[in-house]
Amino acid sequence: MICRNGFIEGRKSDLSHNNRTGLIFQGIPYGKGISGTKRFNLGQEVADWDNILDVKHFSPGCIYNSSSDHGPKKSNFNDLTEDCLKTNIYTSKYCLINRNCSVLFYIHSGNNLAYGPSMFNEETIVDNFANDESRIVVVTANYRLGLMGFINLNSKLNLTAPQNLGLFDLVLALKWVQKEIHIFGGDPIKVTIGGDGSGAELAHLISLSPKARGLFSKILKMSGTVDNLYKNGDEMSDRLIAIEAKCANNATNWDLVVEVENVLSCLRTKTPQIIVNSLRAVESKYNISKKGYSQDYGVNSFFEKDIETLASECTIVPLMIGTTEKESMASRTIVQRDQNNTVYIDEDNLKFYCEFSLVDMIFVNQSNAVDICIKDHSKNVNRSLSIIDDTKYFIPIITEAKYATSKGSPVYLYNFEYNQMKKDFTTDSFLSQENMPIKGSDSIYFMGNFRGDVTQKYYQIRKAYIDVFVSFINNGNASTKNNTFDVYNPKLNNYFAIDFDENATMPGMKNGYHSDSLKYYNNLLLKGGSFNLNRNETSFVRYSQLDKALHTFNDTYTIPGFVEPIPLEKRTKIALSTIAILVVLFLAVILSLWCCLTRSQKAGYKTLN
Repeated sequence: MICRNGFIEGRKSDLSHNNRTGLIFQGIPYGKGISGTKRFNLGQEVADWDNILDVKHFSPGCIYNSSSDHGPKKSNFNDLTEDCLKTNIYTSKYCLINRNCSVLFYIHSGNNLAYGPSMFNEETIVDNFANDESRIVVVTANYRLGLMGFINLNSKLNLTAPQNLGLFDLVLALKWVQKEIHIFGGDPIKVTIGGDGSGAELAHLISLSPKARGLFSKILKMSGTVDNLYKNGDEMSDRLIAIEAKCANNATNWDLVVEVENVLSCLRTKTPQIIVNSLRAVESKYNISKKGYSQDYGVNSFFEKDIETLASECTIVPLMIGTTEKESMASRTIVQRDQNNTVYIDEDNLKFYCEFSLVDMIFVNQSNAVDICIKDHSKNVNRSLSIIDDTKYFIPIITEAKYATSKGSPVYLYNFEYNQMKKDFTTDSFLSQENMPIKGSDSIYFMGNFRGDVTQKYYQIRKAYIDVFVSFINNGNASTKNNTFDVYNPKLNNYFAIDFDENATMPGMKNGYHSDSLKYYNNLLLKGGSFNLNRNETSFVRYSQLDKALHTFNDTYTIPGFVEPIPLEKRTKIALSTIAILVVLFLAVILSLWCCLTRSQKAGYKTLN
């Protein structure tokens, strides 16, 4: 096969579970000029090559070393490189012949710090999309991670290292798709950008950027969106990384262009391993992790304007967006067990996570807003577990669904509620655990993320699960022959429930998507008043550090088999009763000892007399 830059040779896939085959091209270059002295530069289009390029297997991914790597198989530097801007194409015979297939440009997750497209399972991609029946061409791409991809030493300065390089990489890959995808049977005007977790967040940010206008026609976001960007995002972590790499020190003046450019020049001389190891060291020493993207401004920036302004200027396109029922449960350290294994809600941790969840929302009376949060989330375990998820996932996604609907976009909202996943796996992969579904668990059925060994039940569920997504990618409408998927109606707050009975049949449409979260938010606005967005990362970083410490030293709550905690009032009464009983017992012991001592003294007096 010939691309604009030269000949390539791919391969035919193995038969999928449903006897489907695809055509695979892995490791096709889409960008260059990002390594060595060109580190922190924008990627450039690739030059032509003379020989036939072997693209039968994955090329090395973008280099990283982060504690965000929770995968079952840790990557090593032999699998990674700095010069990593490559795409992977999954297509079919039908698409190659007809050249009119829809395209899914899917962005991998990993908190902008880890992983790559090799996390996806080829059999899953072929069986779900890249076959003669589904007729979808799938594109995945490497993009720079960590400091390499999201450096920000001072957002106020015009530096030679732009912010949001990883996002620029993905736009460069999308431009490559526009020029090349017809060769693989894809239609460049039918491109859906999507992802899960941080991949969904990046897809959202790309959809807002003027740099990506005209590069996509639909958006698919799974467990991720962005409603706020810090203007000084990652400045603290990136400066610490530079110090760790011995390119800066505590005396460095970060407001002087000359000094910061000297730091960048130094960082360009370091090996890639030193850079990523310095990031890992900062994570360990300071409990600080990079977030990735940050707000930038100007003609040469990625966003150019505030994201709120960009949202109002967006092109109207179909949107499919949703979450898992449990998501991250990041506030789980609130729920503790005492010596008798009784579950209770830790009041100090509850207050902390309420403060943390509202760190991006500046109310006139912040303590009042925190009190509203405490009252709502102390009701039961499930509410306490959703404190962070309410403001990070559920409420922003409802807000986005309402806003997109008001602008005229057809919106398809879903919630992945399938909690019997253990039946679908023969081994305990890091996602096949109790209390499913959590963030990322649905991706195992979508792209096969870190799939592990599966049972026949998995294939049955996957086949039923994927149809609504295939329909959306192909038609811009998620309804199928077997499932009616209505567009979002803000008055009903309706959504498509993804769950399965024994016959792998889904319940379909329901009303009241995460209604408890919505009630809490409405109550917060009613009693707490309006708020402004916090554009400074300082508070977020501080709370993130404390959050990591809590999870390190205090994550003792095991979710399976939990019972409802004893309410605060009842626990207080029990505690007071227990104290009273102990006091009575103590006084009784003292009284007994005093009586015994008195009798002994009287006996002694009699003897002496």
